[in-house]
This record gives sequence, structure tokens and C-alpha cells, in this order.
Amino acid sequence: MDSNEIMQRRQKRLASAESSNNLPKINLNLSKEEMLTRLKNLIGLTCTTNTEKFHLLRRRDEFLSKLVNLDSKPGNKFIKGTCQDMCPEKERYMRDVKKSLHFYECDSEGRIVHEKMVKDYSRSAADQVNV
Repeated sequence: MDSNEIMQRRQKRLASAESSNNLPKINLNLSKEEMLTRLKNLIGLTCTTNTEKFHLLRRRDEFLSKLVNLDSKPGNKFIKGTCQDMCPEKERYMRDVKKSLHFYECDSEGRIVHEKMVKDYSRSAADQVNV
């Protein structure tokens, strides 16, 4: 398999992952209360596939990002925390949707083993759009 064929397959895979997102766009003019209501509506939603789970997590992150931007004021304190996972939950589902899992992150039948997943290397945040 040559590099052109690999790139074409990768682009096709990424395009199919993006087209499967059927969630509507977020209205940027919503009030803080409306944003919180919509965020609360995401709680308890059932996802039957990893693709649905990834898009739900992406939607949650969009709402949280908008809320943080609404609340950001000079002098706000930074939140510190500890990540218990070697790979963030959203990235695990994104990589499954995009079929970019490593052999050591899957069981013998090709299913994700979340405990074995390790965060992939990526360029600095300044070089890319939020995922």
C-alpha cells in the first residue's frame, strides 16, 4: 500500500466520522441559563455506539467551553486537578470512531480496552482546532 492510498483511506475515514455527527449547532446567543438547561438535558442520554458517545462528549465540551467564556473575568482562579486516565475519555471514543487505535489498546477481538489506552501525541494546541 503506497502513501497516497493510505492518505486517501485516512481522509475517507475522517470524513465519515464527521458526517455521522447529527447534533445541531450550538446557538452562540443563548443565555447562561439556557446553556445550563441544555447541558443538563445531556445528562442521562443513552449512547448505543462509540460514535454517539464521542459526539455527546464533544457537545458537552462545547457547552462547557461557552460557559467558561461567559464567566471568564480578570482575576478568576485556575482549577487544578489530577487526571486518573492515561487517555482522556473523549479521545478514546474519538480514536475508536476514526479507527486510529493501536493493537495494544484492544483485546483479542479488536474491542477497546479503556484501561490500556494511552494518549496519542499531537501538536501544540496553538496549531490546531479544538477537538
